[in-house]
Amino acid sequence: MTAAGVAGVAGVATVAALDPEFVREVLECPICLETYNQDQLRPKLLQCGHTVCRQCLEKLLASTINGVRCPFCSKVSRMSSISQLADNLTVLKIIDCSGSASSATTSSLMCRSCRSRLPRRHCHDCGVVLCDTCAADGRQHQGHGVQAIRSAAEQRRRELGARLAALREAAGDIQRKKAAIDSVSRSLRLKYRAVQQEYARAELRLQEELGRSRRAFSTAMTEVEKLNAQVLEEQTYLLNIAEVQVVSRCDYLTMRIKQGDIALLEDGSSNDEDELDLKSSLPTVLKLQDPELVKAEYPKALEVGQLTTKPCTINTDEEDGHELPGAAAAPPLDLYRDIDMIAAVEDSVCSSPGSFKSKSVDGGGGQQGRGGKALVRSSASS
Repeated sequence: MTAAGVAGVAGVATVAALDPEFVREVLECPICLETYNQDQLRPKLLQCGHTVCRQCLEKLLASTINGVRCPFCSKVSRMSSISQLADNLTVLKIIDCSGSASSATTSSLMCRSCRSRLPRRHCHDCGVVLCDTCAADGRQHQGHGVQAIRSAAEQRRRELGARLAALREAAGDIQRKKAAIDSVSRSLRLKYRAVQQEYARAELRLQEELGRSRRAFSTAMTEVEKLNAQVLEEQTYLLNIAEVQVVSRCDYLTMRIKQGDIALLEDGSSNDEDELDLKSSLPTVLKLQDPELVKAEYPKALEVGQLTTKPCTINTDEEDGHELPGAAAAPPLDLYRDIDMIAAVEDSVCSSPGSFKSKSVDGGGGQQGRGGKALVRSSASS
């Protein structure tokens, strides 16, 4: 492949990426502004490197002798015939591709009507680009809004720029709303933590109250047991004394029975009185404390763990005010700072029957027991 052929292929590969104005300068004769073709408008290279169509060169050569002056750089190309000038193979290769399998690459640059000339006009109603010849044809585009491509492109750029600005503004609004949602999310997490810590503190207070109730219950129960044990101990002591006296009396009477008749009759009255005094000293009533639960269960469900919600409206368009009320960072709560104490309290609460009261119980006996009525109530029953 020749260097000109390589240049032509490279031109075809990059033509779609070039600026339309630059492509127009390559494919149009700068004198007559007609698009190059393979015939009368065949592109010719002057010795200075500029390209002009064959038709314009013939006109220039007809007015000069033995040469053509370049209308752009004024350099004279010495020749006696146009055939002495080489063709611009790159431009011809691009033109050849317009009718080949690669026509999609180059045909997109041509007039949408004739497909042979570069467009200079744009029909707003049809949405196509046209060359000057096709735009002047009043049969197809009569009454349509036809204007120069550059003017139409600038207008289109302004419209797209306005839409782009609106989209960028919408993107900014979206980012601001996302930031507001992130702020609300952080505020909600703080509020969740604050509510959980508030519940944990209430739970600890309840455990402390139950612990105090358990200790009061244990103290009262111990006191009742102590009072009843003291009463029973005193009565047992008195009964032991009476038992010793009875045994002693039985031995005495056994000895009396074995005496003679006269001795037995002489001491009978005094012995009867002593026996009556012994019976009257025996206990007949026992004053004891009978423990009884006041309330073994809480009368109603605990309300410390109930959760309620209320509507909360947050305006994401505002710069500030994205925090929920009460969502300030709560002080950290170490729920396990007294884990041993809490475990002991929970064990006590689980085993505690609640609060109780004791009442006096009269049994048989001679003396009243000490104490009286003991009453203990837990804070839950009040």
